[in-house]
Amino acid sequence: MIELKTRLILKSVLRQLIEKGYVSPRDISLELSFPIEFILDILSSYPLKIRGDRIEGDVTEFVVSAWQNGFNIVELALQLGWRELEKLCARIMNDAGYISFTNLRLKYRGRRYEIDIVAIKGGTILSIDCKRWIRARTPALKEAAHKQVERTEALAEKLHTLSYVMSKINADRVELYPLVISVHEPGINIYEGVPIVSLPRLRSFLSEFDSNKFLLLHFQVKIDRLT
Repeated sequence: MIELKTRLILKSVLRQLIEKGYVSPRDISLELSFPIEFILDILSSYPLKIRGDRIEGDVTEFVVSAWQNGFNIVELALQLGWRELEKLCARIMNDAGYISFTNLRLKYRGRRYEIDIVAIKGGTILSIDCKRWIRARTPALKEAAHKQVERTEALAEKLHTLSYVMSKINADRVELYPLVISVHEPGINIYEGVPIVSLPRLRSFLSEFDSNKFLLLHFQVKIDRLT
């Protein structure tokens, strides 16, 4: 666990990075009544750059670093906007060996679809919906799972038209799995074959995915390439 003073500093830093794109140690000092030297010492172990009287850094990299240092990831994630949450989840996917695309848009049967994250690893494609809901209510999560199945089916049907995605596939056949990620722990872990995974459990879910994927709903697509 991170001690209280460090926790307060990190929350203030994250808020400023999101709101302004940089951090003012002086503002944090005034807000929390901590010496600037103490604040800078705490922040020295994080991926931040000092540029004059401001500190700059990437929100996703800062959140990952704070998480690795023991900060509650749920508390961090609830400070993020939905785009920042998608970037965080994509970073976790990348760390697990996936190649990730965010905000993929496509059209199928006259309808437009947007998928928060498409993550590719070998013959596996995860089609991901990220939920930043304050309360992970079961009926809403079930509906989210149902809608993600629709998006994933559309992705499977239109996959060959998405050249930038196809370029990252190195298998002759792929399996596409819908997945819902919830910031909070959900009341259900799977619904009609669709996994619903909390953000704190995402890393372990990915590490165990190959052992459990036979339980999950998926779509198969044969990859035909021009010679």
